[in-house]
Amino acid sequence: MSNYEFDMQSGISRTKKLIRDLARPVLIAVAGWTCSGKSFFSEKLAIEIGKEEAVSIIFLDNYFKDFDDICFPKNEKGNLLFDVPYAYLQEEFLNGVNLIMSGIDTRMPDYDIKTNKRISKAGKFIKAEPLIICEGLFTINMLSRTPHKVIKIFIDTDAALCFTRRINRDTNLYGVSNGMVEWTFRTKVLPYSKRFVEPQKCLADVIVKNDFERR
Repeated sequence: MSNYEFDMQSGISRTKKLIRDLARPVLIAVAGWTCSGKSFFSEKLAIEIGKEEAVSIIFLDNYFKDFDDICFPKNEKGNLLFDVPYAYLQEEFLNGVNLIMSGIDTRMPDYDIKTNKRISKAGKFIKAEPLIICEGLFTINMLSRTPHKVIKIFIDTDAALCFTRRINRDTNLYGVSNGMVEWTFRTKVLPYSKRFVEPQKCLADVIVKNDFERR
């Protein structure tokens, strides 16, 4: 195991050390494959560091484009591609992050995964706290476009485990058939995650090897 690969608790401890002497506010990016445990880790990290300082979490998935947006990315067969950077309203996401980092409270959009549509532009209130966690597939790459110092965390999870979790999530929460989940993962999630998500691992300050159970 390299100096930058940790289990969950050790990854949290390492992150706390990295941010200890940094000027506030501090921006933390948590990236990784779909169903890798990004949200789980981010919430655990927020609870842990929240014992000492206030923290807010911004979720990249709240900035998805509507599925019927003419600019929503598609493959050559016209199928929608959700696991690519262009599926997100990147500038809106980055503008929100920059506001928060400037000390200005903002609101995160509400997005309904079941309908793939935005419910409201003015959703959850996000306070400009000293510590800001941004969680999502591409947060490491996207936040590299900001002028802020970013602590970069990559959740490293085996693709087979991500697939199993994706089936459990999509069938139970969204009523998607096993066959559709498998087809989507094989034809879209897997190739585009290897192309766009996995390279962020090389940029990470902390790599968390996922051997923990999700809720």
